[in-house]
Amino acid sequence: ILNYYYLSKVVIIGFDEAEYTVMESAAFVTVTAAVLDGDNIIQRQIRVMLSTAVLPTDTATATTDFTPLTTELVLDQNNLTALVNIGIINDVFLEDPSETFTLNLVRSPLDSPDNMVVLSPDTATVIIQDNDLVTVQFTQPEYTVGEAD
Repeated sequence: ILNYYYLSKVVIIGFDEAEYTVMESAAFVTVTAAVLDGDNIIQRQIRVMLSTAVLPTDTATATTDFTPLTTELVLDQNNLTALVNIGIINDVFLEDPSETFTLNLVRSPLDSPDNMVVLSPDTATVIIQDNDLVTVQFTQPEYTVGEAD
């Protein structure tokens, strides 16, 4: 019973998607952090930080493939969702068909310690689809050459 009472007083904030996919030619990707549960018990502003990161398993490069970002999101009873645009850099390099980077949510140091908040899911992945793919095409289905050629 104590656990149920505790969980019923918690606000859950997280990303609305586990993965966001964007074309490299797009100017930005829009990601969403939202109150996923507990919206009926929010009594004051809740502050969380959203930041980009490149983990060892990620393949994108900050400042080459995307614009690094750290920003504070403020959620309350009237604003249960926060949309954030992260800049995507359209380069001219032939790369892997897709590259990834990570998004993180953490409690803001400015958030009230009285807020009972759980961040879940607190990470998401952005997948950048490369648009610099090269296509090789033959002009005819068959070619014949002599041995001396």
